[in-house]
Amino acid sequence: MLLDIPALDGAADALARELAANTPLSLVAAKIAFQELTRRNGPPDRERAQTAADRCYSSADYAEGRRADAEKRTPVFTSC
Repeated sequence: MLLDIPALDGAADALARELAANTPLSLVAAKIAFQELTRRNGPPDRERAQTAADRCYSSADYAEGRRADAEKRTPVFTSC
């Protein structure tokens, strides 16, 4: 089976754009969760991952995302 490189490139580009459209806090929380889930030198630090997630849910960006979804518009995130 041959790889369809153009299709793979397109899928990777689409995924990157979808991820980049998320709030920076969510991207940081996701990165921390993946780091902890794939930790090899001990058990995952669930508190670290939860703290990052909690920071997302208490942010203005979370509220903006929910408002934008309800209003059927693209959110405008302000946190970094």
